Amino acid sequence: MEIKALLDEVGEPLTAVERLIPFVEGLEEGPTNEQVITLCRFLLSSGFYEQLIQFVLRHFRKPEFKIPWPYFLEAIALSRPEVEKALAENLMKGVEENKALSEASRSKALDTHFPVMKSERADRRQQAIKNYQREKEHLIEHLYTLRTQQLFEQEKLVLEKLQKMFPKDPDVLQEARNHKDRYALDVLNRHSRFKKSLRMEESTKDPISEALKPNFAKTLKEQTQEQPALGLDFAISAAMLEMWEDALDILSVAENTVPVQWLRLEILLQAGRHLELLNEIGKVEISQAEHPDTFIATAYLRAQAYWGLGQKDSAVEIMESLLAAFPQYRAGLSLLTTWRNQ
Repeated sequence: MEIKALLDEVGEPLTAVERLIPFVEGLEEGPTNEQVITLCRFLLSSGFYEQLIQFVLRHFRKPEFKIPWPYFLEAIALSRPEVEKALAENLMKGVEENKALSEASRSKALDTHFPVMKSERADRRQQAIKNYQREKEHLIEHLYTLRTQQLFEQEKLVLEKLQKMFPKDPDVLQEARNHKDRYALDVLNRHSRFKKSLRMEESTKDPISEALKPNFAKTLKEQTQEQPALGLDFAISAAMLEMWEDALDILSVAENTVPVQWLRLEILLQAGRHLELLNEIGKVEISQAEHPDTFIATAYLRAQAYWGLGQKDSAVEIMESLLAAFPQYRAGLSLLTTWRNQ
């Protein structure tokens, strides 16, 4: 940030360097290793090799100063036609005394005189690959553990970390696709609350229970007026008894939360109010457009709305597109099979 501020202020790299180096050297507690590395990286990238070399030479004898060997060696190599043997030997002696062979091997400056630098660099690269693989395997193992425990949000965070650390790794990309597919199916299942198995079967609808429904519905509506925050729960209670119109009346009073919006769509479908459903789907897609999975769930509902309106070709086309993206979605496949057999 200091480098950027200086460049913005003076507009000329050399002037910025002339002010930056004294600033770093004048820090009360001395520069940190990270600050030294940042400075040296800037000097090397900007072509100020001599300034980098002189900066290191002024401080290398200080016990707390960690020599930035890769940048120092590169600056020396780039500041002259070649690194003389005597100079190379002295530099190598310093590297060995500092036990910094691995770090110094990041530079190719001494390769000509000391082939060991090449082999050390190869070993360093091999170790980096092993560390890369080990870290990836550890995170994926953690991902599987969270998946087994159905800790979706924690799994999502680990996957995001994997994608940042290994953006092009095929294993990570596959895990991201798997996660997206499973989440999409979860969205579809979550917004299909009222499967027939969850509702009262026809055999349970005796005259007495049917006679009690009006009073029950009235009580739910009165309670919703008093406690709108509980409207979602009351509407679900009505829907479980297939009191669709009453459930919609309750939702009209309930707080308009995201779960309430999705429940309204499902109840409109069950109530056979397909035109109204299509209109509400459009509103939900606008209000929840920032969530890409919104369009997965609405596609499933839209297909059923078109089927209910008699526009069967459109319904089948939408469902086929959905299943092409998520072929493992069994509920959609079952519904499509039923439609094709009709």
